[in-house]
Amino acid sequence: MAPVLSVENFSIGIGGTGITDSVSFSIEPGQIYGIVGESGCGKTITALACLGMLPEPGGNRLQGQILFKGEDIYSVSRERLRQIRGAEISMIFQEPTSALNPLLTVGKQLRELFEFHEFSGNPDTRMDQVLRRVGFSDPERILESYPHQLSGGMLQRVVIALALLLHPSLIIADEPTTALDVTVQAQIMELLVELQKEEGCAVLLITHNIGLIAQYADRVGVMYAGHLIEERDVHSFLNKPYHPYSQGLMAALPDVESRKELHPIAGQVPSPGQYPAGCRFRTRCNQAFEKCDQHVPDFEPEPQQKVRCFLFEETSA
Repeated sequence: MAPVLSVENFSIGIGGTGITDSVSFSIEPGQIYGIVGESGCGKTITALACLGMLPEPGGNRLQGQILFKGEDIYSVSRERLRQIRGAEISMIFQEPTSALNPLLTVGKQLRELFEFHEFSGNPDTRMDQVLRRVGFSDPERILESYPHQLSGGMLQRVVIALALLLHPSLIIADEPTTALDVTVQAQIMELLVELQKEEGCAVLLITHNIGLIAQYADRVGVMYAGHLIEERDVHSFLNKPYHPYSQGLMAALPDVESRKELHPIAGQVPSPGQYPAGCRFRTRCNQAFEKCDQHVPDFEPEPQQKVRCFLFEETSA
């Protein structure tokens, strides 16, 4: 099955500083692919790059390509890119209050999609259908409301409805539950997964929450300091993470039942432009050895079980 999205050796720079380096992954139709890591690892900028939305000024592609259904996002015309955004690829942003215009009603903002993209059906019928499906029993009131008149959970449902209006093939969900309380988080994620299955679309889920990855993702990519350092199917990753950073993330997870002691990862993610030579995690890794200082490990060894670590290379030899 051909992937919906293929990111191939993609590197991003801003003003001459490398932000991400040789990131590669693919998402198949109907699949939920999660990218996890601490803040500042390059997750969100990678997600935005999939829409051709690099930071301005100064953001640019250093190398690689991003293919959406075989089309290179960075080679298509501006008109074709406009057609893709919002219709074939949609995005759910971290903060719904920032994603919606406070000066326009919800209805006005939903209708704008139909003004910029072709749609064969009735826009009013589609808006009513999707708003009801995301849990609103009174879509007429929602359409006439301004964002400040709705709660955080309601706004996130509106943003999900906005993302689904035109039957996209791929939804990019960037920390879709960050601003919500725990109960509403669960409701929103369950809703998103239900709708993803109904629509048959793929989802790129960006999060720092491994719990969300464990519950909802099919595959997971772990990012650290601009590198994708591990990529696995979720089940095998949770059972036995390979990379020391992945192991550290798992060790830092709270467990109410066992009341195990938490083991936070010492230090912090280095800023772009200050990445250490060799393995970028070596300054925080308690398993680092001499080779880690000198060389950047490659993804090893199998296509379905990738890890960027010399320790794994040694045990696989």
